[in-house]
Order: sequence, then C-alpha cells, then structure tokens
Amino acid sequence: MNPKNATSTESMEQDQTEALELAKKVFDVVDTFRFTLWWVMIMVGLAIIYAAFLAFGGSHWSYFYEIFILTFIVMIVLAIFSGRRIIRAAQALKDWNERYVSYAFLTVFEFSPRSKDSLLDDVVWKLRRIFPSIDRAVNKNPEIVDFDHSIKGKKGTYTFDAVINMRDSLVLIELVRNKTEMVNAEYVRTFMENLSKLVKDAGSNLFEVLLISDVGFADDALNYVADEEHWVSLESGWIAPTLIKTTQSGYQIEWMQARHHLARPE
Repeated sequence: MNPKNATSTESMEQDQTEALELAKKVFDVVDTFRFTLWWVMIMVGLAIIYAAFLAFGGSHWSYFYEIFILTFIVMIVLAIFSGRRIIRAAQALKDWNERYVSYAFLTVFEFSPRSKDSLLDDVVWKLRRIFPSIDRAVNKNPEIVDFDHSIKGKKGTYTFDAVINMRDSLVLIELVRNKTEMVNAEYVRTFMENLSKLVKDAGSNLFEVLLISDVGFADDALNYVADEEHWVSLESGWIAPTLIKTTQSGYQIEWMQARHHLARPE
C-alpha cells in the first residue's frame, strides 16, 4: 500500500472515531438541555406567580417574603448541584462548534456520493449542505453562484471556475486542469499568491476556497499549504485553500485548514 494512502486512511479512521465520540457527548447533552428547559419554565412560572401576588397585594400577606426567599434558596441549591452537568454540556457544545467544519467536510465530501452530474454543481451543492450561511444566501438569490467568473481589481482580473458571491465575502472554487502528475508546491504557491493579490487589489474577503484536482497533490504541495506563513491574510484572520482530490465515486480531502487547526497541540 502507498504510504501516503495508508496515512490518509488512518487519518480518516481517526476522524470517524473522534466524530463518533463527540456525537455521543452531544447526545448526552440532550438530557441536560431538557433539564435546563424545564428549569427555565419553572423560573418563568414562579416569576409570573410572584408578579401576580404583588399585583393583588400579596406583599401584605403573612409569610409572603419568607416563602419566596425559601423557594429561591431551594432553587439555588438545585442549580449548584446541576452546575457540573451544565458545564460539561457547554464544553461538549464548544468542542462540537470548533470541529464542525472538519467533520462536516468529511461527511459531505468523503462519506457521501456525488449527487450532481456537473462537478462544479455538485461541489456548490455540498458547500450549501455544510454552511448554512451559503445555503441561505443561494436560496435568497441563486444568481450569486457564477461559473467561470472573473473578478476585476484595480491592477488585474482574477478568474475562477466558480464563485459564490455572498454579501460580505466570496467562496472560490478552482479546478486544476491538464495535469498528468500530482499538483506540486509551485502550482499551489502561485494560486495562493493570486488569492493574496485578489484580497489586496479587489478588496475581497474570502469565506472559503477550494482547489480541486483529479490527480491529487504532491507532498511538497501539502507541506507548503500547511505552513501558516503562506496563508492569505484577511481582515478577519487567515485562510488557506482546502485541497481536494476527485475519485471515481466522490472526493478525498487531502488538506483542510480546519483539520490542521485541530491537530495543533493544546
């Protein structure tokens, strides 16, 4: 077996295992949410009862304040005992939020077959499934998806195979053509330099960038894009393209910024 393919398989299996473990944690969170929801309903009910008592002169009734304070103390005690569950649930949700993009890409691209005849149509559709903001924008105005689109800047024109022009950012998709050997670092370097020029020249903000090849990417290309010094600078941070290889049945994600972040040591 090719060492690179073996590494990719091991990485995918690890991602699947982590996704399952995280899904189980989120499943446990459901009970905490149910408990918290009832808790909120009880507190709202008590607040309504308290307001009703005050409206009907309850503040002059005997033991009114004593009963209210006792109820409040009981609720505080119960909340303290439930605090650990709530903290654990909040942490699980935080982990899920941080890892969502990575697992969503794996699920939608690698674990799901192609659903559209056109490669670009299929990629756009999968991105809509991953990002709710993209789906909402396209539903609102399908014309924001433009194929073979050129973006004009002050110093040049930048053309991509597909562009989703959202209100405040762009989704860019580029297909690598006429390649008989795996895409090398030089090609990726030129592509990322053009992205940087686009951001500076046309003032465009980037939401997601995909570079897709049917022959895959060489190790030096993966190493180049993984180096954070090469990432494209944005007002909101940094971005690097997701590198995807097409297969007979679907896609294989060879490098993704979200997974790179997750691999960082704590």
